[in-house]
Amino acid sequence: MQTSATPTHPGETRVLNLDPRNYKEVVPGKVYMRHWFGTDASVAMFRILPATGTDDAVRPPLHSHGTELGVQLKGNGTMFDEAGRSYPLREGDVMLVRAGVKHTGEFGDSENVILSIVTPARPEYPPEDGTAYFPGNGAPASTPAPSLSGDQGPPVRILFNLNTIADQMNEIIPGQLYFKHWHGDDVSIGAFRMVRNENGHFPGKINMHGEEISFVAKGSLSMEIGGKPCHVDEGEVLVIPPFTPHVGTCDTDECLLLSWFTPNRIGEWGPESNAKPEFSFLKKAGE
Repeated sequence: MQTSATPTHPGETRVLNLDPRNYKEVVPGKVYMRHWFGTDASVAMFRILPATGTDDAVRPPLHSHGTELGVQLKGNGTMFDEAGRSYPLREGDVMLVRAGVKHTGEFGDSENVILSIVTPARPEYPPEDGTAYFPGNGAPASTPAPSLSGDQGPPVRILFNLNTIADQMNEIIPGQLYFKHWHGDDVSIGAFRMVRNENGHFPGKINMHGEEISFVAKGSLSMEIGGKPCHVDEGEVLVIPPFTPHVGTCDTDECLLLSWFTPNRIGEWGPESNAKPEFSFLKKAGE
């Protein structure tokens, strides 16, 4: 459980700039990072420099926390779980790590940049103006998050690659909206592709659900969240607080979003095999 010294940002809309020039050094000369909090989740960016020798490679000790979405934005690496299974990661890969699974990683001979979203918020992270804890370096601010009970599926899943997901998505609105989704025990992941055609972008309506954290992989968005305007550019992360009314549109010809939802949305979207889920943000005829 988080200590009172570790603030979250309940009810706060946030646009996170992931510029690596703002990261802090957590392992001298090797690892740089920055972290943020939402209401129920934490977001972190890691920049890991290539090793200059065998003994210089970064490999944190086995550690665990809540359910994690990891996005390999740059470089190649390998994830290892506590049973010794390995999961090679290519640039662009998106992985889901089950809550409570102990894991570590190796980061190859190239620079790695990784986006990490964790639910619940990582309790070992200090306040945002402090230097975040990296396993094996420094003292954690609190104890690890407890494991979830029940059957949550494989320990680690490589869901898709950002560079190829557009070809694997299901067409929801012909020529305008494409989508694919996945579920964890307590979260859902959605990939949204919005395209402007001769009719423009599809019309949306005000929508509400649990906390959403979206990485804008392509394009830019104009939003109205809780009655206030908000703009999000490519490469930024948007945090929408739980059950806050919001609506928006893509400002560019095409947008690609990777969104993380807490709690999961299996009741609305159905199982991962469902190619035509219902969406509360779409206007229907006559509305």
